[in-house]
Amino acid sequence: GAGRGTWGPSARVARARGASGVAFSGGVLADALGLARCRLPVGTHVDVVVLPALVSAPEVGDVVGDLGGASVVGGAGEPGGNLRDHRDGDPLRLIHWKQTARQGRLLVNVPEAPAGAHHRIHLVTDPGAHTPDSFETAVSVVATLVVRALGHGEEVDLGTGPRGGEARPARGEALVMRRLALVGTGETVGGTGVEPPAPHLHGLVVTGRATPSLLADLEGAGGG
Repeated sequence: GAGRGTWGPSARVARARGASGVAFSGGVLADALGLARCRLPVGTHVDVVVLPALVSAPEVGDVVGDLGGASVVGGAGEPGGNLRDHRDGDPLRLIHWKQTARQGRLLVNVPEAPAGAHHRIHLVTDPGAHTPDSFETAVSVVATLVVRALGHGEEVDLGTGPRGGEARPARGEALVMRRLALVGTGETVGGTGVEPPAPHLHGLVVTGRATPSLLADLEGAGGG
């Protein structure tokens, strides 16, 4: 019948990172005295994406503390105050409409560079480089580093793939976290199963172990 209804919390623990769902099939309601019970079928399902667990600051500090700023890439930023062509993911507020009209193509203002560094991070998804536990740890470490850098106003390029992937600009915390929520081992470009070309590994490479192929890629790229 009609009424205001009753609301209450219901905590659930996700079994794993990634695409999931929450289903509510029904409930049993009892009156305050426990004399009457009513069984109500519902049948509601909600799709959810379980984001990676973040690592605590001391733990991730221990992981990368001895790397000497390995993720920082010198000269990777762009000078602020200039114009450049529009790229996918650029916010509309950066578009310079007058110059766009004059030039006949979308141009955006390059914001002044943040005070922090520019990071480049590669997540290796080769199943031969990971155990299930090590891969989840690697994803969590990468997520933590990206969120922390973006939170400090720093720039981040992120690559994911069997060989580390080509690093692309991170367009905000929400997009990166969703991307890392859905990443799995053995991913290839476009899901075609074709081995991608060796990426330019320059920055911080996160893996479960250094496989011979990864070491060869690192040597060919001049380090990482």
